[in-house]
Formats: sequence, structure tokens, C-alpha cells
Amino acid sequence: MAERVLEIVGEKEGKTLLEIGANIGTHTIYLTRSGRFDRIICVEPEPGNVSLLKQNLFLNDLTAKTIVVECAVGDHNGVVDFYFDESNYGASSVIKPKDEACSTRVSLRRVDDILREVGVSPDEIGLVWMDIEGAEVDALKSMRELVDRRTPILMEYVPSRYMPSEANEMIAYLSQHYGRCVVFSGKSEREMDIRNLPGGEYDILLLP
Repeated sequence: MAERVLEIVGEKEGKTLLEIGANIGTHTIYLTRSGRFDRIICVEPEPGNVSLLKQNLFLNDLTAKTIVVECAVGDHNGVVDFYFDESNYGASSVIKPKDEACSTRVSLRRVDDILREVGVSPDEIGLVWMDIEGAEVDALKSMRELVDRRTPILMEYVPSRYMPSEANEMIAYLSQHYGRCVVFSGKSEREMDIRNLPGGEYDILLLP
């Protein structure tokens, strides 16, 4: 899917990728090697993942092209409980699960503030790649400067994880800024009005 996303987005002025939920760097490495981006900002809160991410970037000689920011993303700055999924650390999240789960406290940062802290202008961001296991609503609230610029965003859309009011608010907000929405389901894709997104679990690409 990554190759198709880059094809659809095309060449943009922004040569920096913002990857929120970088995990251990699987997508980071591919996207850096695509030649599309000069730099990638990798945001990842899980300490074990951050350690492996840095190792993978070093082993692939990509440390100089990446900025690793160890935090979760939300609509305010502070700290937050981060819950581990011990069967799949990539599915760990700031969203409290129904079952008991181990957790740790991690830094929580707004996206707009992260960019200021690392010295990157919103105009430099060509694509946001976001995989944060249900925390998309608050993350989108924290990146108003990017949304206002209609920066392309690839994200998971899982309405079952949101409160109905949250999902409706998010869709209304995004529809004011993005005119196109490409929905990926398995190997298929289709373009549709973001206001008509069906239930289920999808990756969606938001475009001006």
C-alpha cells in the first residue's frame, strides 16, 4: 500500500514525512528509501519500539535522515498512560483496553508543538503517515496547522474505537479541509466523499 499512497500523493513541495506511530521502523525504512523524502520525523511512544527503531535506522544507515521523537500524540501536552498489547506491541495504545493490561506513563505532545520543537515548518511536511490504534481523533486536533494547509494524511479509520460524537466531529472537521478521500480495504481502493465513509476498519488517504 505504501507504494500506491506515494503514487497517489505525487510530488509535493514538502520533502519531510511525519510518521506518527513509527513502531520499529518498517514503513520508515521503505519510505526513506523511496527517494520521495529528504527527511522523516518518527514519533513513537513505546520505549521498546523506540530502541528497535533507532537500531533499525542505524543498521540501514538512515540515522542522518530521521528525527526520532519519543512521545505519544494528543490534543494537549503532558503525560498519559500507555497500554501494552503483549501479543502485538504494534497494537499498544493510549486508549485503555477493555481487559486488564500493563501500562507505563509516557510523554504526550501536540503535533504542532512537536514540529516547532524539532525546527520543522508545517510547509515542509509533504505527508503525514499515522497509525496510532484509535487515538486519531485527538491527534488530528493537535495538528491544526497541517490540516489547515491540507497536508495529505494517511491514517487508520476505525469508527468502532471512537465515541459516535467523536467520529461525527472528526468527519465534519476533516470534510471542511479535504476534498478527496481514498479508502483502502485489502488490495482494493476507491475514492469517496469523506462524509460517506462506511463502518468497518480502513486505511484512508486524505487529499486536498
